[in-house]
Amino acid sequence: MLARSSQGYQERLQSKIDMLDATMKSRRQVEKAIRLLVDHQGMTEAKSYEHMRSRATSMRVTVGEVAGMLIEAQEAMDKLGLGRPRGA
Repeated sequence: MLARSSQGYQERLQSKIDMLDATMKSRRQVEKAIRLLVDHQGMTEAKSYEHMRSRATSMRVTVGEVAGMLIEAQEAMDKLGLGRPRGA
């Protein structure tokens, strides 16, 4: 009985750890996407985040998902030799 209780507790802890890992990954992606928008679109950090938040709301996805889309798009542009920062 104690072993089952301990196993359930460990599973709940692992679930929380996994959720926190996903949250941290999403936050890192948002920060990277903000830098991309600042560097490539000339937006401020605040305007960059507001833009992503607005797009996420209209698309009914998370800000982290929009950030991931931006990063993927920029990586594709870089591979094609089209990903220059603004003013470069």
